[in-house]
Amino acid sequence: MAMGTTLDIVIVGGPRGAIDSATRRVQQLEARWSRFQRGSDITRLNLAAGRPIRVAADTLRLVEAMRMGWIATGGTFDPTMLLPLVQLGDISSRHDASAVTVLLPDTSSRTAMQEVDIDTEQSTVRLPTGCALDPGGIGKGLAADIVVEEVLTSGADGVLVAVGGDLRVEGAAPQEPGWVIDINDPTGRRTARLHLKRGGVATSGTTVRAWNLGDSPVHHLLSPFTCRSTRQTPADVAEATVVAGTAAWAEVWAKYAIIEPGSVALSALDRHGLAARTTSVRGDRRHSGRWAEFVVADLPLGLPARGR
Repeated sequence: MAMGTTLDIVIVGGPRGAIDSATRRVQQLEARWSRFQRGSDITRLNLAAGRPIRVAADTLRLVEAMRMGWIATGGTFDPTMLLPLVQLGDISSRHDASAVTVLLPDTSSRTAMQEVDIDTEQSTVRLPTGCALDPGGIGKGLAADIVVEEVLTSGADGVLVAVGGDLRVEGAAPQEPGWVIDINDPTGRRTARLHLKRGGVATSGTTVRAWNLGDSPVHHLLSPFTCRSTRQTPADVAEATVVAGTAAWAEVWAKYAIIEPGSVALSALDRHGLAARTTSVRGDRRHSGRWAEFVVADLPLGLPARGR
């Protein structure tokens, strides 16, 4: 367990103790990036009131990944909407109710990521006054990317790291001809099987982190246009899976695929050469053009999950 979700690590031909070391590295990244830990880099940035804050190199990379995702999606992927998320009730860690998000009174609903200053020479980040960042899914994806890269550098032949719905694979798989990845729905039932040589996969959805605010159902995926949970009519997307070069990049576009209208999202994914599948609230599926390159089996809804 790490970053509030399951952690799976597979290492092929790695040095002794590599899995333990990789696990500790994910936990270190969580300590730096969690919005629920008072001493984390992210919490210190959110409470800095416009001052530059010295952070770890990992955090510089995270903030830059956030900014690049915001630019690439025209602001649809927006990691600055922590205040409206907290206002909807997502305040404390799901695994430790005493670990809560702390924000300044003048925190804004959202901020343009182009206003965030990243100084790599000084190892500092300066958020505009009122800005608050939420690493959310991109933090999980980037953690998988970082750990895979570092384990390979340490001498492993191949690595898989999955942090919840965000996964990265590189190098030799345990079996030929490559990595076989199962995509499961929130109940644990397998809905697809993918074959990858390398790259990242992210699955995002509106049903796992969902709760009621008064009499209204809400979830954690917010539209930057309304600062509210995305609509959930029968035709709206409830889940999206994206295959990309990295887990962080897949995460950005999985969020995009849920927030933007289905036809708009799939057109953009095709332009970027990304494989994706979306599933609507009523169960309708749509695919980008490259999905067929990776899918081994696109399974009927509700098929029980089986081993790889």
